[in-house]
Amino acid sequence: MGSPEKPLHRRDKNVTSAPVTVMRFGLYFADALNLCRKVREARKSNVDVVIFDRYIYDELANLPLTDRFARMFARLVLKLVPQPDIAYVIDADPVAAQTRKPEYPLEFVRRNREAYIRLAQLAGNMTVVAPDSIQAMKTTIRDEMLQKLARTEPGVGDRYSPLPAANPANISSGELIEP
Repeated sequence: MGSPEKPLHRRDKNVTSAPVTVMRFGLYFADALNLCRKVREARKSNVDVVIFDRYIYDELANLPLTDRFARMFARLVLKLVPQPDIAYVIDADPVAAQTRKPEYPLEFVRRNREAYIRLAQLAGNMTVVAPDSIQAMKTTIRDEMLQKLARTEPGVGDRYSPLPAANPANISSGELIEP
C-alpha cells in the first residue's frame, strides 16, 4: 500500500501522454453514457436522494483542460449527462493534499486542483469549497446543501426537512455531516 515515508508512485491519473489522453476520451464518453443510464434507473426507483462520489467530474478533471479540444469534449459530456442538483469541489492546499496522498507527485496534485477549478467554471453548477478546517468545510457544505434543498419544488422539499439521521454504518466519523 505504501506510507507517507515510503509512498507508492502511481501511474494512472497522472499519465498525460497523447495515446492515453485519446483513450480517455473514448472511455469517458462510454462512462458518460453509462452514467445517463444509471441516473435514469435511479429516477425510476423510489429513492429520494442519490449521492455520487465524484460523479463524472473526476474523469473530466484528468483531461488536459488547458487544451481547447479537451474543453470542448468536457462541455459535450457535461451537456450529455444530467446535472446534479448539488455538486461540490472541496478545494485543498496542494502541499497538504500531497501529504495526505503521497502516491501522487506534488506537481500532479497542483495540476489536478487547477483542473477541478477550471472544470467547476466550465460546468457552472459546482460550488468550490475553499480550504479550511474540516469542521468549517462541513458547516459550509451543510448550510449550502440545506439552502439548495429548501429551494426545491413545492411539495418536494417537504420530504427533505428535517434531514434524516445518517447511517453511520457506511460513513466514517470524519465524513459525517450532522444536521
